[in-house]
Amino acid sequence: MSTYAIENSKSGRSKCKHCKETIAKGELRVQITTHNEAKDMNMTSSYKVACFNVPPKKFKGVSAEDFVDEHLEDNTEDQILANDTKRLEVIDAIGAKRPKKAKKEGDAGEGDTDNPEKLVKDKLEKIKAAAAKLEEEDEDEKEPPAKKVKGEGNEFTRQLKAFLIYGKISNGDLKDVLTWNGNTKTGTKSVLVMKCIDGYLNGRLHKQCSACEHGRLTLNLTDGFETVKCQGGYNEEAASRMPACGYEIAASKAPRFQPWYSQQPTEEQKKEMEVQAEGKTDAEIPQELIQAVKNLDWPATIATDASSMKAAAHMMAALLTEGRIKVDLPEGNAYRSVGMIINNNKESSAIEILEIIVKEFGFAETKVAAKKAKTEATASSCKCAANGPVVAAIKELSDLYFKENNANAGKSYNKAAKALGDLTLEITAGNAMGLSKGKTKGKFYVELSVSWRRNVRLTLAEVPGIGKGTAEKLKEFFTIGTISKLEEKRALLN
Repeated sequence: MSTYAIENSKSGRSKCKHCKETIAKGELRVQITTHNEAKDMNMTSSYKVACFNVPPKKFKGVSAEDFVDEHLEDNTEDQILANDTKRLEVIDAIGAKRPKKAKKEGDAGEGDTDNPEKLVKDKLEKIKAAAAKLEEEDEDEKEPPAKKVKGEGNEFTRQLKAFLIYGKISNGDLKDVLTWNGNTKTGTKSVLVMKCIDGYLNGRLHKQCSACEHGRLTLNLTDGFETVKCQGGYNEEAASRMPACGYEIAASKAPRFQPWYSQQPTEEQKKEMEVQAEGKTDAEIPQELIQAVKNLDWPATIATDASSMKAAAHMMAALLTEGRIKVDLPEGNAYRSVGMIINNNKESSAIEILEIIVKEFGFAETKVAAKKAKTEATASSCKCAANGPVVAAIKELSDLYFKENNANAGKSYNKAAKALGDLTLEITAGNAMGLSKGKTKGKFYVELSVSWRRNVRLTLAEVPGIGKGTAEKLKEFFTIGTISKLEEKRALLN
């Protein structure tokens, strides 16, 4: 059993196992620790980051990004993997082709290794062959090949059109294009070209996962970029790295931004991209609500009279919680929240107070829509869409545990959410307990109705990651419509 960690070299004595050069004190290195059971001791080997590649046999099909996020421990002094820029630099270094060793005389060489990028390469080879055939046909017609594939056409034709743009440019230029569009620039030439083709056809990927709102979306190398998946990400509020939530969607249906830039964007375009990526803009206050605030009998003596300030807080809170357009003020605590804002801004007008409140709390309708979109995104990644709401609830519980710095519980519920998302059977109050590995295992069944009006009883197998406590929460969700522990965490942390 081996573990992998990135760390600062503690001395200047260790040597890189690949290039045999000394690793300077403080320099980044990847340290592999393997336990030798026969001798009951740990064996270690060190690599310079640029000399380390993901072990192809042990991690077949695992990309550099997935390896860094899921298997590489961060033991550095300043926790560099928590910094997105430095993390991407590590991924780029690990994902790059390892420099060749100097061969000794008589050395037969290392031979071929498994290629986790084979699906992407094979896909590109088909496009490349079609492009070559098209160019041969055009030698007689003297017509530019791009003209032949002009228009939308089918998916392969569109890929071919994009290949004619990106297929023959250098790796450096491909990496520039990916950088301009916020994509990672790791991988072989085939991977870089296919990333550009995907972006040209579909647009720039959203950085934020639609389901968990913390993870980063990335093209899935293991299926040839057919899908996009969540790879987890760092949550600043929880001060913790959040694991991948299991969200996966077809690449053509993944959330995207337009346009895709084949030329370096201007400063104005860069600012627009930043606004899109943040996904946050100041909420525009409807004129109807502005007029309603203007019609309030707003006291002129708020700054000097406590009773006037209380009256203003009651008026504003009532309008924003009982009117047609509602602000998402804390339930049962709206008056106090509004009162605190008024007390801190005594010299401000009623409209200015309104703007501060809306900026801090947002509109209830907008938050409901956002929550609905998040649940729908979770459902779309579930193999059984009907399980979407309960999976979203378990995932939210995981996020809230991370938020209160309880990483163990957060990881447990995240693992449970991913396992439930992979179920093809619909979860119900009647079969929820049968999913656990507790004493109830095998005691619950799924009734399947068939066309000749007979019932088939199938025993539910236990689901990895689902214990008795989680199963009880699933049953509770389908019995009362929510999970009491989730409501408790929402009240404490939201």
